[in-house]
Amino acid sequence: MKCLGKQCTHIETESIRYVYLPIEKLYLILITNKNSNIIEDLEVIRQLHQVVIQQCQQGSLDEKTVMKKAFDLILSFDDVITHGHRESVTMAQLEAYLEMDSTDEKMFKKMQMIREMEAKEIAKKQQKEIARRKLDPSLRDTGKSISSSDAQPNYGVGPAQIGGAARATIAAPPQTW
Repeated sequence: MKCLGKQCTHIETESIRYVYLPIEKLYLILITNKNSNIIEDLEVIRQLHQVVIQQCQQGSLDEKTVMKKAFDLILSFDDVITHGHRESVTMAQLEAYLEMDSTDEKMFKKMQMIREMEAKEIAKKQQKEIARRKLDPSLRDTGKSISSSDAQPNYGVGPAQIGGAARATIAAPPQTW
């Protein structure tokens, strides 16, 4: 059997077939049952070989390179083989699937960073307000408080939507301190 110009070999036991393909210093191994179609198994290992080459483009293909790209390789392998059956996907589709995951991850990280920046800004405003109240004796005597709904952005149901029924406050310290 020939597979991509290299010798593609297989080993069979009573019920399992191991189809393997050497790739530089590594082996790509496909494990199937003996009743599977060998031609389809060869097509699967050919496509998995293309996935490995595409994902690990940098330099020589070794264990370190595969480990760096392990997550992308697993996702791509999962798209090629689903529930033990080969899926009809092209390399362009696999690249698009991986890119979608990366885009989602980037958007999540960006939203998380925005939330962190907003939280830091709110903390700075509250810190300045507390410092201002400590320094200005006229504000300490009034007993005014800082409302958490005034300081925090409103992302959903909160005091503004409830009509002010739920309200958290930070009160000025008592004058006896």
